[in-house]
Amino acid sequence: TKSYSKDNGLTYQSNNNVFFPLTVGTYSLIVKDFHNCLSNEVTKVVHQPDSVTFASPPSKRDVVCYGNGDGKIIMTGFGGNYPIHPEGGYAYSIDGGNTFPYESNNNSPDTITNLGPGTYYLVVRDLLHPGCTSGIWSIVINEPPRLVINQDILTNVTGCIGGSNAAIEVHASGGLGTIYY
Repeated sequence: TKSYSKDNGLTYQSNNNVFFPLTVGTYSLIVKDFHNCLSNEVTKVVHQPDSVTFASPPSKRDVVCYGNGDGKIIMTGFGGNYPIHPEGGYAYSIDGGNTFPYESNNNSPDTITNLGPGTYYLVVRDLLHPGCTSGIWSIVINEPPRLVINQDILTNVTGCIGGSNAAIEVHASGGLGTIYY
C-alpha cells in the first residue's frame, strides 16, 4: 500500500495517486510505502490561464459612404487557454455577449465586416471554456451624413435655337471631405 502527499509529507492520502481538485500553487509530491520508506520529492507548479481580454484595443473603420453598411471592427483575443491548448481560440461578440457568432482558432486578428453605424459592445470568450470572457469594450462605428444636392439653379438657353449657353449650378452638402462637382 502506498500513500501520497502533495504537501511535502505533512498529510497523506492512501491508495489514491490523483490529487483533485487543485488550485493554483506549488505542490511538493512525496510517496511513502507500507514501511514508511519515502520517495524523492518532486515539485510541481499548477498554473492558470491569463484572464481573457483583448490583445490590444479593438480598432474600427467607419462606414465610408452613407447607407453602405461597410464599417468594420478588428479585434484580437488574448489569454485564456490559447496558446496553452493550441486547439483553442476565441469567439467574439458585438452585442455585449448575448451571441458569439464570430470564431478564430488562433490569436490572429478577427475582422467583422458589413457593419452599419452604431455602438457595438465587444466581448471575447475562450473557445475551450465558454464561461471565461472578457469585460465589455464599446466602440462606435460612424457614418458620414448623406450627400445631398441642396440647391440647383437652371439657366435655359437664350438666343437662337440650337444655342449652347444653358447652365446648371449645383450646391451640395454632406458626405465626407471635399465635394467634387
